[in-house]
Amino acid sequence: MSSSRKFDSLDTRNQHYVPQFWQRRFDQGDGLVWTLRGNQTKKRSPKGLMSKDWLYTTFDEGGRPSNVLERWSSRIEAQAASAMSSLDAPGDLGSQENQIFLRRFVAFSACRHPDTLRVGHTRSKQLAIAIVDAFNKSLSDYQLTLKKFGIGHEDAEAIFDHVRGLDEAVMLDEMDDVITRPPNDAILPSQLAIDPETIERVFFSLARHNVTILDAPVGASFVLSDTPFPPSLGLGFTLPISSMIALRWEPAQGEMFPDWTRRLSSSIEVAESNRIQADNALRDLIAQTEADLAPFKM
Repeated sequence: MSSSRKFDSLDTRNQHYVPQFWQRRFDQGDGLVWTLRGNQTKKRSPKGLMSKDWLYTTFDEGGRPSNVLERWSSRIEAQAASAMSSLDAPGDLGSQENQIFLRRFVAFSACRHPDTLRVGHTRSKQLAIAIVDAFNKSLSDYQLTLKKFGIGHEDAEAIFDHVRGLDEAVMLDEMDDVITRPPNDAILPSQLAIDPETIERVFFSLARHNVTILDAPVGASFVLSDTPFPPSLGLGFTLPISSMIALRWEPAQGEMFPDWTRRLSSSIEVAESNRIQADNALRDLIAQTEADLAPFKM
């Protein structure tokens, strides 16, 4: 993801973590969506929704900024827009290629969300503290601590032996250096969460999930929040991709990348999905009509 293009601080300044094309799938054809913010409903443009300034701007060790991540994201979004649009045709299941791509897009979208970026950055600092704790713990306790970070017993033992052979004061200084680094630091950027290797792990963690395309019944519509994903994807979730369509992800133990199915959703399923989206919303909930937002006004 390298790029030689000169950085422009105003170029793609407003960087979306829920793409505009996705939000516009909840409009009425005019490019605007109904939003619920606080207790106020209003029609707004997706251009200013579900975004942050310079969210994906990275810096190298010389302090030079780059928008390469944002440009990379734009290319993925263009393909995702086409893949989602193919599902708008009644009964269409999408090609196998599109199904697998949308699986990857969901993994990518979950990784790029600000909540994930923040947690990943914080988690890295916690790991730095845990590693240095080799000087204060027994091997068995150390293995239990590192297990919380997904590190197996054998790897934890190797790290334990290595750390114990180093100078404690030097290790503590290195730990202090790590935990004081800001989110956009070149050594420990929050954007590590959208490293291809991270996305690949999330992608394969969802590879066996059954995916059902849910069509909203007459008189019901899906809504979307600025926090569309649950804290734990592995447990299953429903992801609205338009006011009329959602993807239900259910954990399974079968083959990799099972074929998708499609059915009519019940009104109860739509209401449940909408309630979860509303409960998880940090700031904005969007819908095709103002009436769709009425149940969530205080």
